[in-house]
Amino acid sequence: MALQFAPEDAVLYLVVHNWPRGIVAAAKVSQGRTFIKNVSHYFNEYPFWDAVAWAVQAVDTPCLERQGYESVLEHVVVQFVAKCSRICTHELVRHRLASYAQTSTRVLGLEAFRADDEKPGILYPLVEKAAEGDPKAIGKLCVIPEWDDGSVWEACREYFRRIVEHSGKGIDAWLRYSQPDALAAHIMVTTNLRELLHMASMRLHPHAHWEIRRLFEALADDLWEKYRIPFHLMLLLKRPGLATLRRDLKEKAHTQLKELLENLDKRSLSKLIILVQKSLGLQVP
Repeated sequence: MALQFAPEDAVLYLVVHNWPRGIVAAAKVSQGRTFIKNVSHYFNEYPFWDAVAWAVQAVDTPCLERQGYESVLEHVVVQFVAKCSRICTHELVRHRLASYAQTSTRVLGLEAFRADDEKPGILYPLVEKAAEGDPKAIGKLCVIPEWDDGSVWEACREYFRRIVEHSGKGIDAWLRYSQPDALAAHIMVTTNLRELLHMASMRLHPHAHWEIRRLFEALADDLWEKYRIPFHLMLLLKRPGLATLRRDLKEKAHTQLKELLENLDKRSLSKLIILVQKSLGLQVP
């Protein structure tokens, strides 16, 4: 029995710090005017959309002369909590320039899954239902692929059935060794915008694992919807080849570019238009 894993279920929490102020301040400092400008110069914001345009042009584009300093993107901190399987988290933590905090099955084995004479664990009621094959319970505790032939579902149900049957009998000794990789985990990720672009450029490729691809699809959409970070546009400038592989990325980048140009001051337009046209071949609205 398969449960559909919707992209909107992947990102549970998202917050961005220092956008776009951190980029603006870093850019001003890097101009080398610390000896000729007073402190107030570094705290005066550019208009929001001008700052966004500067961030887009700061992305390192291999097909053109360097447009800016991509390192300034490191001053924007992105933090999110995701729910995904342990297969997904194993791939995610390979990106070593990020910080992670993940649900511990060692702690869960002691505090959440088990039941004893004094107090059932906080997840034990769900575990009991999952052991009986309840779809909602298994859907909360595991990530089941859409194309599952029933084997992943059955492995999860059997795992929870064994927990119920062995509750209060030292299950912690074997609990972590017998868990299915489909077991869901919450993972908190803190990284900077530059590293996130690198992560996404790899994980949004059509050959990437389906679950981590959906995670970054949801994350990219949320960054635009909640913070107006034109992540798809920046992503394709960083890795133009993705435009030929993922039509939806190109379409979303075009939508973001259109809104950016509608709000941008005219004196900031020309360089951005040339960059986008030469890099992506996008028809500027």
